[in-house]
Amino acid sequence: MRFRGLALALSVAFFFAQQEPGRYVLIYNGATSCDGCAEAVADVAGALHLETRYISDLTTLPAELDRASVFVIGGTEDNIEPLIAQFSPDIQQALSRYIENGGRYLGICGGAFIAARRYVDHGTAYRGLGLVPADARDYIAETDARLLKVNWLRTDRMMYYQAGPTFDLSRDAGAVTEIARYEDGSVAAFEAALGKGKVIVTGVHPEADGEWLREDGISARGWTPTMPLAVSLLRLLLEP
Repeated sequence: MRFRGLALALSVAFFFAQQEPGRYVLIYNGATSCDGCAEAVADVAGALHLETRYISDLTTLPAELDRASVFVIGGTEDNIEPLIAQFSPDIQQALSRYIENGGRYLGICGGAFIAARRYVDHGTAYRGLGLVPADARDYIAETDARLLKVNWLRTDRMMYYQAGPTFDLSRDAGAVTEIARYEDGSVAAFEAALGKGKVIVTGVHPEADGEWLREDGISARGWTPTMPLAVSLLRLLLEP
């Protein structure tokens, strides 16, 4: 146990040593961002002692990406059209170029929908950002929040879910790493490479805490806090 603890300590020390001073976790909190979702992502970054910065106007995204260690779009309201509409061709190209040159993107729920090549929302198909080799679609049509059983890194967990996507990987997907599957076996979260960079998308909310459950009137029976999963997910994304 002492050797394992030492190895963990060295791993954490190495992780922090790789974070260049002055860089930050860039978190979207503009139109359609759901109440408290951006702040929950900031709490995850805070657990790793990482600096955070919010962005609400994506016209400034290309400049903000210069110092971003990762760009995160977390949970959103049900209508994500005002979000995807902000990605002009120039802004979309800047984001793709940032990731291809070694940047990172984390998409949670709404942020995962728009990262796909194409996403289907309430029966209507939209063109996504193409950051991952997959299409996204509603896993459950109803928009009520709930707990779902998800196999996360080979361990069954009850996780917070609200109108999130599942993913249909493209035939040319290449090397991707599956992180989680829903109970019916469909993909709930995965990691993919884009050039020199990495992208992780998830249809469930590992960053959700007990307050989310209380606000939505969801029983916590069978649920254990999943924030450590979110912290590990961000650490995984930021690793070289």
